[in-house]
Amino acid sequence: MMTIKARITAPLFAAAAIATVIAAAPCASAASTRECADGGGSTICQRPGNVEVHTEQSRVQPPRIYGSYSSPLPFLFD
Repeated sequence: MMTIKARITAPLFAAAAIATVIAAAPCASAASTRECADGGGSTICQRPGNVEVHTEQSRVQPPRIYGSYSSPLPFLFD
């Protein structure tokens, strides 16, 4: 009778110990070594094995051929 209890309880204790070790282990995550810098109109982000360049088109306004007005309408009603 004693050998049956040992056969059943030993694997249960082993499984409980393994589950405890797995639950208590720290999760593996890489340290963030990302560095970003302003590259004159673009942002350059680097980390080992990877470089990202983020650019955005500059905002260009259409030329104002009528001075400070955007249309000839104010000149028509002068």
